[in-house]
Amino acid sequence: FLNRVSGLCGTTAIVYSVLRYMLPLVVPFILAIIAATWIFPIVKRLTEKIRLPYKGVAILTVVGILTVVLFCGGGLVYILIYQGRRLFANMPFIQTEVNTVVSNLCMRCDRLLGTDSGGVYRMIENMGERVLPAVTDTAINVCSNLISVSFSFLFFVIATWLITEEYTALRDEYRSTFVYKYILPVIEGLKETLGGYLKTQGIIILVVFAICSVGLILLRNPYALLIGMVIAVL
Repeated sequence: FLNRVSGLCGTTAIVYSVLRYMLPLVVPFILAIIAATWIFPIVKRLTEKIRLPYKGVAILTVVGILTVVLFCGGGLVYILIYQGRRLFANMPFIQTEVNTVVSNLCMRCDRLLGTDSGGVYRMIENMGERVLPAVTDTAINVCSNLISVSFSFLFFVIATWLITEEYTALRDEYRSTFVYKYILPVIEGLKETLGGYLKTQGIIILVVFAICSVGLILLRNPYALLIGMVIAVL
């Protein structure tokens, strides 16, 4: 019993330490392995068709996919930033409208609950004063982490390129180890459960984003993509 308890505690401590300290360092490389697994069939097919050296095709494929992703993602980010700037420029008017609606709702709640006039509104103000510092601190932390995210993205790109170049050799070497037969069932299970879940959620988010954005564009809403993105994420 003591051996089982000590083994369980030791395993828990190791898993916690890995997730707490090691995982942020290896996430770019894990994502690079996943990306290389997706890119390798494309590179192999292109190599067979155009008869060019594999490593050259690998570099061109990674650069091409990265260019398309950055171009599309950069365009979307630019539009979101533009709409966000317009939203903040109109914030005084929006804030006045929101305050009017909230005040009316609070007055109705006061009459419904039998509280003093303005009691619910003061409670909401107090909650806002407590939430605002936390939101500000979170925004500061996000901005300070942009540099580390940029370096992680750079490591991800380089690792994806190098792994794709040596994918066949790395795969064969990995499959020749004794660990492979023990890890393979776990990997297959993760692909079926976690992979399926992430794929499903991604499709749902994209579909909701597309439907909401198109609907808001048809309604001539000036913040269509921004609001559609918020709705999809929420």
